Amino acid sequence: ELFVVSDLTKVRVYVQAPQSYTADLRPGLKATLALPQYPGRPFAATVVTTSNALQATSVSMLVELQADNADGALPAGAYCEVSLQLNTDAKRVRIPATALIPVNNGVQVAMVGTDGKVTMTTIQLGRNFGDTVEVLSGILASNRVVDSPPETLESGDPVQVSASAATPPPALATTGH
Repeated sequence: ELFVVSDLTKVRVYVQAPQSYTADLRPGLKATLALPQYPGRPFAATVVTTSNALQATSVSMLVELQADNADGALPAGAYCEVSLQLNTDAKRVRIPATALIPVNNGVQVAMVGTDGKVTMTTIQLGRNFGDTVEVLSGILASNRVVDSPPETLESGDPVQVSASAATPPPALATTGH
């Protein structure tokens, strides 16, 4: 090769999206790119296409995004963090992953009732976001969930809601046992 010609006025970005997000990936979906050399400066991108196939080794799908780059700020070959603006169901609740209690027949959470007593409730999980998980059924946004429950906690146990949980975010109450 003597030289390479590149047109960087519009750049393509390739992302491996985890399987749990693939149902919401459609052309036209908006995304934001963050590059370490431009802290606090987001770049807009749009999903153009997906491979429509999961890779067996990573259980992820290849997604192609495009971003306008008229000012040339996005260099070829750069790495970036991509935030996809997925449409989420407002009825779905997210709770800390540390609130989950694995049991033989699934997953439960410890909920605090108005009487200050714990009720163990089986839930159905949706997507895993790392530090939080999506709950498809079993609890409501108004329920208070025990974060990091001890192994000895059982239904009917009285708990005291900590001061830091006085105004909890939806579906989260930190308690002491």
